[in-house]
Amino acid sequence: MSTGERIFVIIAVLATIVWVAVVWFALTTPPIRVLTVSTTFHLKRTRLPGNPADDYEEFDSNRRFVGRIMLHPQAPKDQPWFWTITAREIPPLVHNHGYSATREQAMTDFKARYMGATRGSR
Repeated sequence: MSTGERIFVIIAVLATIVWVAVVWFALTTPPIRVLTVSTTFHLKRTRLPGNPADDYEEFDSNRRFVGRIMLHPQAPKDQPWFWTITAREIPPLVHNHGYSATREQAMTDFKARYMGATRGSR
C-alpha cells in the first residue's frame, strides 16, 4: 500500500469516527428548552380582600401570572403607578420594577423590561 493510499484510509476512518460521534451526540442530547416570549399581556383586578381598586395582576398570553401594576400610595407624586415583574423565568433584579406616570405607561414600561429580560439584557 502506498503512502497516498494510507493517508486516504486514515482520513476515511477519522471522518467515520467523527460522523458516528456527531450522530451519537445528536441522539443522546436532550432537546434544548427554548423560552417562549409572550408579547401580549392582560391586566386583571386583584381579588384580594382589602386591596384597592387600582391594583392589577399582569398575565401573559399563556395565562401565567407574571407581575403586578398598582396605584401605590407611597410612590412619587409624578409617577404614582408601580409595576413589578414576578415571573419565575426572570431572575429577580432591581431593574424588574419601577414607577410610571399613568397605568398605560406602566404597562408599556413593564412590557419593555419583561421583553428585555427574556432576551438576556440586564
